[in-house]
Amino acid sequence: PIVRVYEALGSRTTATLTFLRDDVGRVAVVDLLEDERDDLPDVPLVVDGDSVTLTLTPFQIVTLRFAARS
Repeated sequence: PIVRVYEALGSRTTATLTFLRDDVGRVAVVDLLEDERDDLPDVPLVVDGDSVTLTLTPFQIVTLRFAARS
């Protein structure tokens, strides 16, 4: 699955995405075309069980690709 989040109010913020199942495995930051690249800005994120917490800068758009735990 792909999830796109953005910060629309012009301030640094933290977002937490919580899923119904506790199987969040690999999370990758990808570009708007959903490709992984080495030159994307670093996005601090923490995976904890069924949730992912990330920090967004003002007006930042982040696209995440999730893979279930195998």
